[in-house]
Amino acid sequence: MSFGLSVRAKLTALHLYWPPTQFDRLGLHGVRSYTDPDPEVTKVLTRELSERLSSAFDPESVRIRLEPHMGSIGDRIAMLAEEDRADLVVVGSHERDAVGRILSGFDLARRPSSRTRCGRVRAFGRSPPNRR
Repeated sequence: MSFGLSVRAKLTALHLYWPPTQFDRLGLHGVRSYTDPDPEVTKVLTRELSERLSSAFDPESVRIRLEPHMGSIGDRIAMLAEEDRADLVVVGSHERDAVGRILSGFDLARRPSSRTRCGRVRAFGRSPPNRR
């Protein structure tokens, strides 16, 4: 599908991850920080996101931002969108069922527009299976 438009945009792909899940998925053991980015997790997630985005976006126009996260995902996304002065936030989800998808987007969707001064879109679709 072509819209006949050429849009120059900067894209920030943000992935907030739960450290224990990534450590388990990647088979990482030992004492590891839940608050600081883990170099091994960062390397794998950067590669995976780059591969997924490369078919749709010019790699030069994409900035990948990875952060371990605990707490309200919506609060963190809203704060980072404000910091980056984002015009639009598109939120995806790994949730497989309808209830999980609704709840995972609830935090950001309920933000007052005065706090998050950008458009918001929920994206639904199937994620590929987790790879090591």
